[in-house]
Amino acid sequence: MAADLSPYFESAAGRKPRGDAGLSVSGDRLRVAAAVAMRAQGGSTKILPKVTSALSLGPRVDIETRVNLSEWNGRTDPHDAKFATRLHVQAPAPFVDDLEGKFWRLPDGQTGRLLRLGFYQRLGAARRGGPITIRSKATIESLSAASATGGVDNQRMGFEAEVGGLMSSPAAAQTALHLKFVRHLGAAAETARSVSYDRSWSLPGATQLALNLGLLRATRLNTDVIEPSLGIIWRGEF
Repeated sequence: MAADLSPYFESAAGRKPRGDAGLSVSGDRLRVAAAVAMRAQGGSTKILPKVTSALSLGPRVDIETRVNLSEWNGRTDPHDAKFATRLHVQAPAPFVDDLEGKFWRLPDGQTGRLLRLGFYQRLGAARRGGPITIRSKATIESLSAASATGGVDNQRMGFEAEVGGLMSSPAAAQTALHLKFVRHLGAAAETARSVSYDRSWSLPGATQLALNLGLLRATRLNTDVIEPSLGIIWRGEF
């Protein structure tokens, strides 16, 4: 009784043969949206339906499910759909910032799983400027190929960390040190490690100058590749 019902229809301007129609039902903790996209391609019209639902189990727990059904004009198999569900938790524990789990299935039978942990810690204030903060993220992702295709399973493990507030000064807008490690296992084995430092200054006249120094080391097919980088960004408002 307390839900809002919102139908919509959108059509592209000009002679573009495309349109979107849908229906959205939203309440305090539940939102369900059903949509149909119509696309003309190669002399035929594709009808692509999808359903999205989001449920809030509390102030810190959300579940979202997306189902992209098969193209109605070409295929009628109800199992030929892309399915993905996501669980997101904002952890009240110290250090742990959030927790996210995801599972999806593709029409060819391939499945994937992802687990992501986020960490955040605020340390004491620096000598000059704001506090020193540490924000990091650990990710484990695996892909399982369909048994019929005989493919190889792949796994990806990653870790990222950002340390902010280092060597800060009143004139510096932001300073941060970034560390990243990614490792792929399976058919495309690869390891990448990178470190970068960002620093920006606020200048008079709504102008900002940013400097980025980075170093990437990647191992591909038993070959090490080292790539240094330098970036300068200038922004101004007129």
